[in-house]
Parts: sequence; C-alpha cells; structure tokens
Amino acid sequence: MCKTIFRLLLIVALIFPGTSASAVLNGELTQVGKYVVPVHSAKSWCSGVAISTRVVITNGHCTRQNNQVFTDLSVGYPGSNQVVSGHYIKVVEVITEPGFTWDNPRTVPKDDIAFLILESELPSVSVIRVATETDIFEMRNKGEVLLLQGYGLTGEGSVENFRSGFPSNGYFSLDNSLLFDPTLQSISSKRSSACNGDSGAPVIWETGKDVVLLGVNVGGGGADSNCRKASRDGIFRTEVQIPSRHSGILDKSILKAKQYADLKAIQEAEAKAAAELKAKQEAEALAAAELKAKQEAEIKAAEELRAKQEAEAAAALKAKQEADARAVASKKTTITCLKGKISKKVTGLKPKCPSGYKLKK
Repeated sequence: MCKTIFRLLLIVALIFPGTSASAVLNGELTQVGKYVVPVHSAKSWCSGVAISTRVVITNGHCTRQNNQVFTDLSVGYPGSNQVVSGHYIKVVEVITEPGFTWDNPRTVPKDDIAFLILESELPSVSVIRVATETDIFEMRNKGEVLLLQGYGLTGEGSVENFRSGFPSNGYFSLDNSLLFDPTLQSISSKRSSACNGDSGAPVIWETGKDVVLLGVNVGGGGADSNCRKASRDGIFRTEVQIPSRHSGILDKSILKAKQYADLKAIQEAEAKAAAELKAKQEAEALAAAELKAKQEAEIKAAEELRAKQEAEAAAALKAKQEADARAVASKKTTITCLKGKISKKVTGLKPKCPSGYKLKK
C-alpha cells in the first residue's frame, strides 16, 4: 500500500482571534481542565501537557515554521482560558529528535514531538507518569476510556466562530490502524474528533488513582477543514505520539529542566546574597554617616561650650576688675592743701599735701 495513504493531515497552527468555544468536535466543555496547557507563539496556537513543573510535551510542528524554531513560545497554566489568561511562562529551550524537520503544512512529519523547557515553574502537574508498552497493551479492548483534552476548534466554518477559550474533553479507544511512524499510536472514537488546535493535546488514561499519559495528539483537520473527518466506517480517528518511544529526548528534557532549575536557584541565591551585601553595606554606610554626624555634633557642642565658658570667664573677669576698681575708688579721700592764699585739693588712698603746702584743718 502506498506510503502516502498513511500520511496524516496536519493541524494548521495559526493564531486567529475569536470567541470562546469548547475544543474537540462533539467534546465536552470544561473550565477545570487539569491536564492540557495552551502552547502559543505569535504564529501558532496548540495544546500541550506538563510532565513536570518545567517540562511540557507538544508537537514538533507547533514549535517552528519552515524549520525555524519560534523564539516567542510560551505556555499557559493548566486548563486556563487561553484567550484571556495572563499567566504564560516563557519557553527557554525546545528539544526534538535529532534531524527533526517540518516545512510542509499538509503532512505530519516523523517524530512529531517536542519537549519544552520552561523558564519558571507551572503551579501544578496532574500526570503521574508516561505510558509504557505494557500500559499500552493493557489499554487495548478497554473501550473509549482515553481522555483527549485540547484547545482545538469545535466545528467546521469560520475559525472566529469555533476558536476555543477553555479546553474540552473527548473520549477515545486504542485503535489498530497501520501508521507510517512507529512512534505513533492510532486512537478512535464514535463521537469525538480532533480539530486544529488540538495538536499536542494530551491523551490520558485515568485508572484508579493512576494518571497515565499515553501521548500527545498530532491529528486534526489540516489545511482543508477544521476537524478530522470520519472514516468510511463512520469512526473518527487521530494519532498520538508516544513519549516513551522517544526515551532519549524524554530523559534529556528532564535533565535539562533540572539544570535550568539548578542554575536559576544559583542565580537567585547569588542575587539574594548580592542584595543582602548591598543592604549591609548601605546599613554600614548609614551607621558611619550617623556616627560622623554625631561626632561632628559633639565637637560643635564642645566648641560652643568652650566659647560660652570663655565668654563667661571674660565677663566675670571684667566684672571683677570693674568691681575692684569701684572698691578702690570708694576708699579714696580728698584733702585740701594751702600755700599762702593758694588752695589745692589732693585725692588718694593716703593723700599728702605737696611740698610747701600745709594741710587745711
């Protein structure tokens, strides 16, 4: 059978403004979607799923155009309204399989999976683990128990009328359709279909308290329609990239996330230490300035006191001298001396008449 028969229609990843709507054709709208996260750039809008607070899985074609990786990729909080939410975290690194390329919007490439390393942490992660081959074998014949939760369009027609705000849920079962890429797994549903915007949407198996990530959806309507059409048997099918079949870059993404987290922790610790050192230096400078001001004030006060004391001493001395002078002046007596008809007054402490003069009695 010709290989192109197994080629998949690609979800066209373009930003279109529009009203809120539920994602996944015939899906159930949810405002508490805890698995899916919105993955955006100026040229794409997709879905994704967090496997740790710093690692999100989506499709490789959501991260680039003409093999040029977007530099403005960001990830929203789980289940948030992708149209109005203000909570988006920058993607600092995109990890794909070596040699992964995509430049044809009408086909899905091989290894269409990408691991996004985030600049900071998401508030929560609901996936417990990724599915192993044993899990996948166990999922067979379970019926439509696989939850696809995505931000895709909701139907055919103008994109503005079918753009989702909150995600929605569709349920699928494991399917045995042959695929061109061994890292893919087909799933099917009698009711729900994947749509453009559901690229990277998580497919979850909730079994008891265990939450297992089968993988991320890659199928959608493609360039010619909003949603995947039903097959001749009336069944809707889509394809899922299995993370455990990409163990090399899966492990690499976990390691990279830890390195970024450790580096950020070091940078934050250094920044904190620098801030504390600056605060200490400023406090010491302030204390030194206050001490200098205090010393200068004490010196000024001492000089003022000395000047006051000197002024008081000078005033006291002057007062004493004046008092002494007045005391001396108060003890002087005046006598009258005569020489013939000449009379002369002499004043002193012990006044005496000049020679040739006689004291008038």
